Amino acid sequence: MPRIPLAMVVVVGSAVTGAHAGFVGWTGHVRSSGGYVMLDIFAGVTDAQDHLLNVFGMQVSATGATFYQAPGLATKAWNPYFGNSSMDSADSFVTLGMFESTGTSYAASTTAGDPDFAGYSPTLASAPSTGIPSGAGWYTSQPLSAESDARQLPASFAGSWQGAQAPMGIWVAHLVFDASTITADSFVSFAGSAGYRVGASTNAEFGSDSQVFMLPAPGAVTLLAAAAASVRRRRAR
Repeated sequence: MPRIPLAMVVVVGSAVTGAHAGFVGWTGHVRSSGGYVMLDIFAGVTDAQDHLLNVFGMQVSATGATFYQAPGLATKAWNPYFGNSSMDSADSFVTLGMFESTGTSYAASTTAGDPDFAGYSPTLASAPSTGIPSGAGWYTSQPLSAESDARQLPASFAGSWQGAQAPMGIWVAHLVFDASTITADSFVSFAGSAGYRVGASTNAEFGSDSQVFMLPAPGAVTLLAAAAASVRRRRAR
């Protein structure tokens, strides 16, 4: 296990272990934007005071689709490009939280990759990193930073929510796909563990989850959102 630094809803697939009042699992939001399909994944939690420390032992893969990395030195790897990587970016990256500026949500400036996360940081000679290596992890370099605090997950986002049901979450990944390359029944498998603090506690707790997120073609995102809304209405009756 990597060190922890000191200082809606359609359920497609789920296997949660060690869930506490804090971490309840991975929840994801899928939508189309231009010629891309975007999947934002959050560590779902239950309390506004919950705080994410790291994710580790990750197993992330795409079937029927390829992670898209924008061309350029700053965007061809998995580290977020500070001040540029946002929820609207046509580029895949990982993060451990967010900050907001002028109405835009940006990847946390305190995100750092574990030393054995190959492809996290780019070099001039490195090829675009289109896969997250097995067992990878990333963390916040400043455990007290508010960027890794829980935030309300808005049900009003265009698109659809999948995965664990959670009222709040901390952003951990922005996965982008060229819509023209997505095949039928494409999906992303996202599994691994989270280290977090519950409420005002200073003790770290851990939980694990495994989810499958479907990647519909752009025209099908609206249909998926309508199906999710129908499920919510039936549950409310």
